Amino acid sequence: ALVNRAIPFPDQIKGNLEPLIEISNSDEDFDKKVERLEVALGEFIHDVDQKSHDFQRAVELIISTKGSQRLSEIWKQAHVSERSLERYFKKYIGLSPKLYSRIIRFSNIFHFIQSKNFEWTEISFLSGFYDQSHFIKNFKEFTGEDPSEYGFDQENMANLFLKPG
Repeated sequence: ALVNRAIPFPDQIKGNLEPLIEISNSDEDFDKKVERLEVALGEFIHDVDQKSHDFQRAVELIISTKGSQRLSEIWKQAHVSERSLERYFKKYIGLSPKLYSRIIRFSNIFHFIQSKNFEWTEISFLSGFYDQSHFIKNFKEFTGEDPSEYGFDQENMANLFLKPG
């Protein structure tokens, strides 16, 4: 299927290859070109490793802050742009960073429910919600029910992890 066909490089790849093409087309001798190409490729690999580390840092920040930190702060602390973080999440996690953060924050509610020592207002505040109505709205979005009516004691798949082993 690919015989006698020219397939163009995507622009993004072409942009990454330009420095290598420039070195390859230079008038320098072969050994100097190889040396410069090795340096350029080493820098490229380092940049890719650093970006991967930055994205991993963003995921760790969301988890460590229990989904309660603003995503704009996550971007700044992880040194990634909003758009690149969005692409990373869609590709590797399958969710937007915002939804992932909301799920992490929501899962926290169940940790507080297990202790049974908290009122709903405390749980909403400790889970990172600014007011109880926002908490209730979010809870209903994930469960379809009001928190006070949710069957935390029911034996179903949604509550399976609430009960010890």
